[in-house]
Amino acid sequence: MKFSKRLLTAVVAASLVIGTSVTAFGATKDNVITALQNARVAQPYISQARVYLNQHDVSASQLDVVVANINAAAPKLQAVNGDVSKLSAADKKTVQANITAAANAIGLTVSFIGNQTAVLKDAAGNVIFTGTGNPVHPTNANSTSQPVGNTLAKTATNYENFAALGAFLIATAAAGSVVVAKKRQLA
Repeated sequence: MKFSKRLLTAVVAASLVIGTSVTAFGATKDNVITALQNARVAQPYISQARVYLNQHDVSASQLDVVVANINAAAPKLQAVNGDVSKLSAADKKTVQANITAAANAIGLTVSFIGNQTAVLKDAAGNVIFTGTGNPVHPTNANSTSQPVGNTLAKTATNYENFAALGAFLIATAAAGSVVVAKKRQLA
């Protein structure tokens, strides 16, 4: 009987550990960069995305949303070989909606000025990036990107905190089961 209770406790503890570690298998920062490259986004914009992602904590679930929106926009961009000026008005709106959703997922807002300028801002309204020209056409010499400062705060919770909390809860549960088992032996 004691063995089965201990085995049950071990199984419950293991399932808690496995259950809380599932988030580690979501999208990564490299997946975002790969998705941008596959969508034929110009290298200066990919470089800015890489810098942003390396300087800020972004959760796997946030990255999942970003990658999903990039992948949703990619076929439209690939169909015009990355030349945004060749997109229909409806396709431009769709791509802009995908860009907006991806930015919102990581705590940013994006504004489009005309058809050629995008401005990214943090939650406080500080401009962190301005892109002009045709950002996805690889041969467009008029594309420029301008990072603005290093104003963004962390946008996601660090998962090490959750791992530590999970370990603490498992240890507490294990200690509690030992105390209960000893009390039952004494009774």
